[in-house]
Amino acid sequence: MHILCTFDSYSVFVRMYDTKEVKEKERIMDAAMVCFQRFGTDKTTLGDIAENLGYSRTKIYYYFKDKESVCKAVLTKMSKLYFEEQENIVLAPADPAVCLEKLLQNRIRYVLEIQTQGIFSLSFTQEVMENDEDLKLILEKEQQLYVKIIKKGIRENVFSIKNVALHTQILLDSVSGYLHVITSRYSDMQSLSPQHLKEIKDLSNAQIKFIIQSLY
Repeated sequence: MHILCTFDSYSVFVRMYDTKEVKEKERIMDAAMVCFQRFGTDKTTLGDIAENLGYSRTKIYYYFKDKESVCKAVLTKMSKLYFEEQENIVLAPADPAVCLEKLLQNRIRYVLEIQTQGIFSLSFTQEVMENDEDLKLILEKEQQLYVKIIKKGIRENVFSIKNVALHTQILLDSVSGYLHVITSRYSDMQSLSPQHLKEIKDLSNAQIKFIIQSLY
């Protein structure tokens, strides 16, 4: 009985420790976001993040081994929230074409939001997403959402394509290519005027309609 109680007490301690660690990591990630937006990702140091929290740099190292680990954690958190938004779009009752348009609009919004807030560059985002296993899994799951909605469109005679996997990849590659063009055209994404932002939104909507047109 004594051993059982000791084990139960240890289990409670472990759960409390895990909860504390998660909360501390969340605080550090939130502080990192503030610093990234203020100084830019490249110029932000772990010292800046620690200062924002009133922590020592040593305490940051206890939870993250380096700044790159913090960046990846922030990007993973943002990507998970983004994926939940994409899932909700698919779950909502809507015409497949309308649903697909909303998915693409949200994808472009998410990437450009990262750029305009100065959080991560497009090249950094893509590099991490291609090499980090957690983020690769999110991308794969998102791709399946596109496959699901395109298949639904075919069943409902909205889309007429045959090779779903191929057209899904073409669709996503087209969006990636468009985002590269936009970020190349506007070198300083953080300093865009309202007029430029409206121009980008209009261009994005036109591009999305053009991409979806290929599925009919």
